[in-house]
Order: sequence, then C-alpha cells, then structure tokens
Amino acid sequence: MSFLKIKDNYPMLASYRAYKSIASYGKKNNDKFVGINYSSVVTPNQDKIFCLIPEKYRKHFYIALMEINTFIPPHVDTGVLSTINFYIEPDNCTTQFYKFKEEKTERINTKGYVYKLSELDELEKFVAEKDSVYLLDTTVPHAVWDIDYEFIPMQMEFMGLLEDASIGETSGWQRRNNDEPMITKDTNGNVLKNAFKYRDTNRIALCLQSLKYNFQDVADMVESQNTLEVC
Repeated sequence: MSFLKIKDNYPMLASYRAYKSIASYGKKNNDKFVGINYSSVVTPNQDKIFCLIPEKYRKHFYIALMEINTFIPPHVDTGVLSTINFYIEPDNCTTQFYKFKEEKTERINTKGYVYKLSELDELEKFVAEKDSVYLLDTTVPHAVWDIDYEFIPMQMEFMGLLEDASIGETSGWQRRNNDEPMITKDTNGNVLKNAFKYRDTNRIALCLQSLKYNFQDVADMVESQNTLEVC
C-alpha cells in the first residue's frame, strides 16, 4: 500500500500564513507558473497536526503548505520520504500511484524529474475529501490528475511543450474568474490546440513531512498514537 487514510474528518482552521517557498516544481505558461509549490507556513493548527505523531519523533517532521494549480505528472519527491496531508481544498483531484514496469537500478532524484506513462503501471488511487487526512509514501511514483483520465496523454504532451519554470517565492495563486481559456503558446511561440483541457486547479493542503522516517515508520507512529487516544 502506498497511502493510508488516517482521518475522515479532521478540519483545519483556515487562518494560516505562507512565507518563503521551500520548493517549486513546474513549468511556465504565458509567464504564469503552473505546478506545485511548498512554502514554510505559520498556522494555529500546529498542535493539532503534530498530535498524530508521538512527541519523541516530532523533531524529525516539519509543516509545509502545499499549493497546486494544475495536474502533477508522475514523479517521486526529492528527499521527502513520507508526508501526512491535511486537505483544506482537495478540488476533486485523483492521487494515482504507479510502479515501474521494469525495475530501476537506482532512484532518480533529479529535482522535478517526471516519469513517462509508458514506463509505469497503475497501482492504487484515491480522491481526497475536504478535511480528510492521508499518509503518502512519496518514494513511490505518484501523480495528481485533475480531469478525466482520457485527457491524461494530452496533458502530458502539453506540459512538455511549456517553458521550464524557475523556483520562486510565491505564496499562492489566484484562479481566473472568466470561462474563456487563455491563448497558450509553446516555447517557439506556436499556439497550442486543446489548451482548454488544461484547467485551473486550486488544491491546498497542510503537509507534515519527514526526511527521516519512511511510510511504514510513520504508519506505525500514527497507529500507536491513536491507540493512546490523545488526539
């Protein structure tokens, strides 16, 4: 199993403030960053978040704000071994896990590396609900899809045509208020067809991440903490 649902309904207060960007992965579309951004964050939910982990392990975890404004192609996280996601705005997206069709001799840890769908077979998936909490194994290839599966190949092709994005200190994105799609061009200035399939997404979560403990370690911690009934 590559994920574990920890809580059905564990609401977070919406009063949080994002600060410096920790990491951003994505592309540029008409000078707008599209992808995933992690920021350091101050939140009154800190005690409630750390409550799921026994106190003696908490120093090896940190809280980040995750903001996603598009689909995220198959990838593994760089450095992060596991994450507990507290979904504030799940935006009806599907988190899909994969396995390699052929065994890799080494883990590719280049920042922002995206795996081809042809290299992968599908594993389990989930659609997070608002205020739900999931533990994810971020060392397993995974993607976030925001529209019907029939359009995934089109999205993957479209993403490859966009200009590479640089890391910025963005604290968030605003969704467009109109229904008309922007004219989308590739790096050579050619207008891309079917760009309307590339929808705006507004996916937000508070993430408790660890660079030290893997998925099973954290699953065991959460189970022991819940047994103590301290949350």
